[in-house]
Amino acid sequence: MSESLHAGHRERLRERYIRDGIDNLDSHTALELLLFYAIPRRDTNEIAHRLLLRFHNLRGVFDATADELCLVEGVSRNTAAFLKLIPDIYRTALCEEVTLRKFDSVKKVIEMMERYYIGVSAEVVYMILIDNNKRIIGIEKVGVGSVNSIAMNTRDLVERVLRANAASVILVHNHPHGPAVPSEDDIETTHIISDAFHLFGIRFVDHVIIGEDGGNVLSSKMPGVFMSP
Repeated sequence: MSESLHAGHRERLRERYIRDGIDNLDSHTALELLLFYAIPRRDTNEIAHRLLLRFHNLRGVFDATADELCLVEGVSRNTAAFLKLIPDIYRTALCEEVTLRKFDSVKKVIEMMERYYIGVSAEVVYMILIDNNKRIIGIEKVGVGSVNSIAMNTRDLVERVLRANAASVILVHNHPHGPAVPSEDDIETTHIISDAFHLFGIRFVDHVIIGEDGGNVLSSKMPGVFMSP
C-alpha cells in the first residue's frame, strides 16, 4: 500500500512539473523530483531536505564535490555522480554555442566564459586563442588549481599558441569562492606570462577573472577592449 502511495506521489509531482514548469516548484520540491531519477525506490523528500540543509541552496548542492555530497545520509556515489552530471551537461551544452565566433571586446569574452564555469568549484585556467582577424580559434584548458601554478610552465603556453598559429591570447581563470579581485599571485602571473608571450611576438590582450557571483567579473586591464594588432 505504501509503495503504491509512493509511486502515486512521484507521478503527481512529475505531472505537476510537466504541466506548470520549474518556476512553480520550490527548491526542495525541484530537488526531490530530480532525485527520483537517481534513487528509484526510496523517499527522496528527506534526502532533499538534508542536501539543502547542508549546502544551503540548489547552487550549493550542484557546486559541492562528489565526496561532499556523499557525506549526506542517503546519497550514494551513484546519486552524487548524477547530481554532478546536471551542471556539467548544462555547461557543455552552453559552451557548444560559442566555438569559432568573433569577439571585439573583453566584455563579450566575459559573457562567453561565464558559461565555462557553471557548477565549477575548483579554480580552472583557460587560454583563448585569437587570430589576426580577431576570431577565436581555440579555447584551451591550461590548468586546474591556482593560476600562478601555470606561470611555471610558460614554455608550454607559448608552444600551444604557436602551434595554433594564434596572434593574440586572453587568459581567463575563476575565483569560485570569492569576488573577481586579482590577488598578488594573479598580478605576478599576468606579468610573467605577458613577458613570455612578448618575447615571441604574441600579443597578450588581457587576463580576465570570473568571480563566484554572476556577472561579478574584473579585467586585469581597465577598460578591457581589444587593441588593434
